[in-house]
Amino acid sequence: MAKLLCIEDSKEFQFLIAKALSGYDIDFADTIDASRTALEKNRSYDLVLLDLGLPDGDGTRFLSEMRLSDSLKNMPVFIISSDTNILSKITAFSLGADDYICKPFHPMELKAR
Repeated sequence: MAKLLCIEDSKEFQFLIAKALSGYDIDFADTIDASRTALEKNRSYDLVLLDLGLPDGDGTRFLSEMRLSDSLKNMPVFIISSDTNILSKITAFSLGADDYICKPFHPMELKAR
């Protein structure tokens, strides 16, 4: 079973993601700090779902940190964000995001990706 880390501060979106991806083993973190802790404990996540707007920092910067880390640089990351600005998408992809999903999204779209 695939192991996912979802970094999302909205309980509503956490619920939606959990429901859409039922059957996957998902850990949730609602801050960047909690994400760092989760990644220190488990460096073998199959996928990270990363919100850009988090209460303790910018998800784009966190993605950049991940890509500079030898142990995390190849971990797949899907951005999930309400920011639909094309420059935000380009920035995320240039930093190594594997996909960019705009909120709101349909659960079936998330599962398909």
